[in-house]
Amino acid sequence: MTVLNLNGSVVSDEDKWFYDFLEIPSISPSDLTQALESDEEIILNVNSPGGAVSAGQEIYTKLLQAPQNIVVNVVGQACSAASLFIMAADRINISPVGQIMIHNVSTTQSGNKNDMSKMVDVLNLFDSSLANAYVKRTGMTKEEVLDLMNKETWLDADKALELGFADGVIGSDDVELVASTVPVFSHSKIEKLKNLLEGSNGKKTENYFKRYGGL
Repeated sequence: MTVLNLNGSVVSDEDKWFYDFLEIPSISPSDLTQALESDEEIILNVNSPGGAVSAGQEIYTKLLQAPQNIVVNVVGQACSAASLFIMAADRINISPVGQIMIHNVSTTQSGNKNDMSKMVDVLNLFDSSLANAYVKRTGMTKEEVLDLMNKETWLDADKALELGFADGVIGSDDVELVASTVPVFSHSKIEKLKNLLEGSNGKKTENYFKRYGGL
């Protein structure tokens, strides 16, 4: 049995170094590589506010194709992109204080009215694509799922079980809850990077950016 604790924002492999550098927990597709090379059952303890849609899609597909039995334990939150990739598990357990959140895809956009109109079509396409994962898991109709996404729906353990987003309820003695669904960088971590970039530890910074190719 392989156990992975997947905590923090869902990020791309390309951006993972930034979170590692600041010692901020994050989840990227490559975090699963070693576990997926094993034949053992994989247990994923998930607590995530979500993040990059593309990374969530990649993790979902990796888990969906995995021959191993995949069990997800939602020990805190599984929101947005995290709620997407856990849908590929063979079994989803949720803490009695846990939550799952689904909503529409969002983006930042600039440009003229044609650009904006095109982006609406793109966002609708993404919403429809992601809804397929929830439909596959829950057996709900696509219209029902899209309606929940439009409303930005939060599911507690009871509601997640009722709607098919979870299969069982677990207990957890150590669940840390925060009043935010997005990562909040601490001042000390921000100052740490600032000092490095300003050269207070110039040699370390130089060596680090030689390795990773800069910001």
